Amino acid sequence: MFALMLGLLIVVFGLAGLRYAATLVEHQNQFELTMYGAEELDTAERVRVTKLTASVVIIVGFGIIAYGLL
Repeated sequence: MFALMLGLLIVVFGLAGLRYAATLVEHQNQFELTMYGAEELDTAERVRVTKLTASVVIIVGFGIIAYGLL
């Protein structure tokens, strides 16, 4: 049961990251919270990387849900 809830929570956070990736990057730029060495990345690339990371988080969440169902 714990794995199901944890997996669901991770999937929800991943979906939020996928949906609000552009807003997250915009706020990072506004508050100068960029990573070291990210100067060479433009905004579109940073949004793409954020969406890719969120997609991986969603896959991990579904994996945890599948583990909880076993």
